[in-house]
Amino acid sequence: MAKVFISSTSVDLQDHRKAVDEVLRRMKEESVAMEFFGSRPEDARTACLTEIEQCQFFIGIYVHRYGFCPEGSDISITEMEFDRARQLGLKMLCYVVDENHPWPPKYVEQRAAHKLEALKKKVNAFVRSVFTTPDDLAKQVAADLSRDWRGCPAPSAAVWKKILAVEPSPPPEFMGDSRNACIDRIRDLIKQEPKTVVLCGQGGEGKTSILARFYEQCGAEYPHVV
Repeated sequence: MAKVFISSTSVDLQDHRKAVDEVLRRMKEESVAMEFFGSRPEDARTACLTEIEQCQFFIGIYVHRYGFCPEGSDISITEMEFDRARQLGLKMLCYVVDENHPWPPKYVEQRAAHKLEALKKKVNAFVRSVFTTPDDLAKQVAADLSRDWRGCPAPSAAVWKKILAVEPSPPPEFMGDSRNACIDRIRDLIKQEPKTVVLCGQGGEGKTSILARFYEQCGAEYPHVV
């Protein structure tokens, strides 16, 4: 299980944080976002920077606001979080909104536009993609986190024992009912606990074709599957 810190400005990205948090939970990962800090005795700045130290991944979501600057600071908590994650060497997954995507004018900040621009220049080297809706962002996070997980320390033996395998992979001539049966088998396995499924087999046996058909038929049902 990875612990993932979700960083963003506040009210303008509530739905996006919620969508990312939900997809991470479905992937059986632990997430931390600003919603978790409200009941703590320390201030939000101390709480969030402390939480980052316990995380392996940092997800930064950036749109049209620079964010809240604590008293006595010219730097927003959003930028502090990014800087702290970089200092700690966390895996960075950053996303910026598509400039052509409609956004409520009340959430477009002009006062600190120059600071936001400077922050985005720092973030740019770690941007994975642009996003639009909360669902669009969540799907991209799920795909990127799954790919980057390979670069983290190897799972323990206990974790590997929980991985489910689909074997053998269907040969390329599997079509029609046989292919559908394989897709049904994958769906059955995903519904079990845990939800990690490995489709394995030799090159040319049709794994890519089966997965392409799976996404075509079931992608909406399982947006977290990558």
